[in-house]
Amino acid sequence: MTLFGALSSGVSGLSAQSSAIGAISDNITNLSTIGYKSTQVDFQTLVTKQTSATFFSAGGVQSRPRQDTGTQGLLASSTSATDIALAGSGFFVVNEAASATISDEYLFTRAGSFFQDNEGFLRNTAGYFLQAWPTDPSGVVVPANTSLTIANQNVISRDFLESVNLSRVGGTAKATSNISIGANLPSNDAGGTSRRTDVQFFDTLGNPVFLSVDAVKTDADNNWDIVAEPPAGTAVLTLFDGAVTPLVYDSVGQLEFTARPAAGATVVIDGINYVNSITVSESATVQRWVTTGNTTISDDVKDLLDAVIRSDSDFEADGGRIALKPDEPSTLLFKAKGVDDIIVDPAKLLDANGIGATKQTGTFTVKQQAAKFADETQFHFTTVPDDADTITINGITYCFETDESTNSDNDLLIRRDSLINALTDLEASIIANDPEFTAAKVRLR
Repeated sequence: MTLFGALSSGVSGLSAQSSAIGAISDNITNLSTIGYKSTQVDFQTLVTKQTSATFFSAGGVQSRPRQDTGTQGLLASSTSATDIALAGSGFFVVNEAASATISDEYLFTRAGSFFQDNEGFLRNTAGYFLQAWPTDPSGVVVPANTSLTIANQNVISRDFLESVNLSRVGGTAKATSNISIGANLPSNDAGGTSRRTDVQFFDTLGNPVFLSVDAVKTDADNNWDIVAEPPAGTAVLTLFDGAVTPLVYDSVGQLEFTARPAAGATVVIDGINYVNSITVSESATVQRWVTTGNTTISDDVKDLLDAVIRSDSDFEADGGRIALKPDEPSTLLFKAKGVDDIIVDPAKLLDANGIGATKQTGTFTVKQQAAKFADETQFHFTTVPDDADTITINGITYCFETDESTNSDNDLLIRRDSLINALTDLEASIIANDPEFTAAKVRLR
């Protein structure tokens, strides 16, 4: 063995190590290169045949690079609305021509950087046209060849594929009407802990809007309350539970004032017409809502709030069914709770220029909360109950009688000589006989 052979063995090790370092450098350099696959270098020993029992012939080592072309690369962010990416198996199908003929070749690529050319076609940096299966307006795949009736998505052919052209895509934006939310919440959170998530939806113009939903932990184990208010510009937000037949969990509406209402402007709330006038004759269905002397929108909204509370027994100052939005005194909030629906019609709520004074211009309904979720409910009597009619509340039966002195049953007796007397007796009897109710929990409206 010569000295050259001994040195060559060491040089092979340096060469192999240099190759490995070179692969690492190349991996770093091409980290964001589209379609690049990283290289991993392994080492293998070179073994030579020994010609003598007393001398050793050095072999050395060499590098063995390898690439895993089946590994999913990292998805790169992009500012282009026409860039797309594949996660998992699959390829984009492209063609040499916008309108493929029998001589034009279909190709496959993983690179999803496409741009819209002057004719509206999506093309990649190599100039090839992106192919796709056409659909009808309902999203059902149809053949590109109109003489065929059945689409075959397993065949790469001009009969079934066509070039994507964005200039052919149009239509009216459809506003989001339903959003489903599924979430896992930590069971070890303390009562009162709030977890917020933001959900994106789209309005009638296709503009994105964000809705904040708060989950608030109650003192009961594994129970959370969901709290959400309508985003700006939205009339009503209704939350449903996940039952097969959904129940209303909560419903919140709003009137967002953007200008001062003109004299004579009207708004209908829960069947009562509120008129901004000092000359209108008040009745059960018409109420004055006077803003004379006010200088701001907030003053006008506060006057309307007071008029509703004063005129409609379904609304109370501290009842929570109507209130000013926190930190936004020019917005009225409506919560139906378990009482009944609230219908609001602001169509004639106009400013001095005849333009809507609120962002909401059409009639909207705030839905009644389902009894299983409501903190309160309401019995609405229209006539005096008949003699011997009964009502059972919380397991206790109350009986309406013409003459209580002649009744022989054990029901709790209530006068029925007039509706006000009947309801007054019912209220007093509930408070006196059911420890779960107090004067604050049972009230006549």
